[in-house]
Amino acid sequence: MEKTKPRKRQSKGVKHGGREKGTRNKRTVHLERLLDLGFDPFELARQIAAGEVKDTLATVDDKGKDIIIEVPLPWAVRQKSIHELMSYLAPKRKALEFDIAPGGRIVAKIERVIIDHSQD
Repeated sequence: MEKTKPRKRQSKGVKHGGREKGTRNKRTVHLERLLDLGFDPFELARQIAAGEVKDTLATVDDKGKDIIIEVPLPWAVRQKSIHELMSYLAPKRKALEFDIAPGGRIVAKIERVIIDHSQD
């Protein structure tokens, strides 16, 4: 079995690869395109909640004729749909994990930033 060389560690403060600062991610670009086409997540969520959006079922009758039936979406499906739509309106936040030793404590630093616009 060949022995591999150890990897060099990345220098602190130096970024290699990834998006440049200020570059929009795929999700933001996708949402901007939808908004440009007239997509309104709030309006669609309202329509789903009000039961205005129907599910379309297709079947065939005894004579072989296609039948299309519109049925209201079940409430659980409407809730899930609205939840998914709302994810387009705000970025998802990374989950935070804490590892605290027994008897340990968490110290949080809160910093208040005051912006003075009187000079503008």
